[in-house]
Amino acid sequence: MESLQIEPGSVTILALINDPEVRVELVVDTVIWEATAVACHPLINTSTLVLSRSDLRRFLERVGHKPTVLELPARETHPVESAH
Repeated sequence: MESLQIEPGSVTILALINDPEVRVELVVDTVIWEATAVACHPLINTSTLVLSRSDLRRFLERVGHKPTVLELPARETHPVESAH
């Protein structure tokens, strides 16, 4: 709330518009950064917008946030053991 001026549970990349001092560091997974489009909340969690890759990058340029793009490891999934 203090840094991005949005309610907990509504955190979205679009909230960076509320950080003109660029205090928040944006870290993005390579898979998301290279995606054709990204879905995100428009500052509230009751709606979803889909932004093209170019629109997302243009937005970040306009708000002055340069992302750190990292290849994050895939999350391991474990098969659920069946009860016998």
